[in-house]
Amino acid sequence: MSKSVKKGDDHSVIIMLGSQLEVSFLEKFDTELVQFLRTDLQNDHVVIRTEIAEIEDEKKLYTSTDIFDYMVKQNPDLKDLKDRLGLDFDY
Repeated sequence: MSKSVKKGDDHSVIIMLGSQLEVSFLEKFDTELVQFLRTDLQNDHVVIRTEIAEIEDEKKLYTSTDIFDYMVKQNPDLKDLKDRLGLDFDY
């Protein structure tokens, strides 16, 4: 997941993070970061807001069949190749 920073309404800076753990880590440096931004931007009204980005729940590929099905979605010709060679992924 990629992190991003964007300008919010008025004088806010929105930092998109991946988890609550990242938010907790940022909170340790929040005051120093706000002071830096206010000084650098010459704007005493700057505030930081954090948001946790939605993460899609990806299915884990554990078995060889799962991996093969995923690869077939990427390239359907693999199924034809498997059939022609008479391969079987079930052990």
